[in-house]
Amino acid sequence: MKINLEKTSEYGNFSIEPTAGKQIPAVYFDFAAKLLIVEELADSNKSERSEPIYVTTIDAAARKIIPPDERKNYIDYSEASKIEEEPGLKRIFGE
Repeated sequence: MKINLEKTSEYGNFSIEPTAGKQIPAVYFDFAAKLLIVEELADSNKSERSEPIYVTTIDAAARKIIPPDERKNYIDYSEASKIEEEPGLKRIFGE
């Protein structure tokens, strides 16, 4: 997957182009991290989702792909949770 800085799209002043032999079935915007999450899937598996899905993270404001080892600088992986006193269950929730 690559970013084309010469074309605009619904994602901003850049466009997203799939890797040769792959398609992009979904693009999500993570509002908490302010990042685009792009899924790629091999063309041979258009109807099946059993093959690996490749996920790429994009900083839309900076118009750059974030390498996997740098995602921790953008995404808060801590879990927001509390123990409910009455039933004693752990409740996990987002921000």
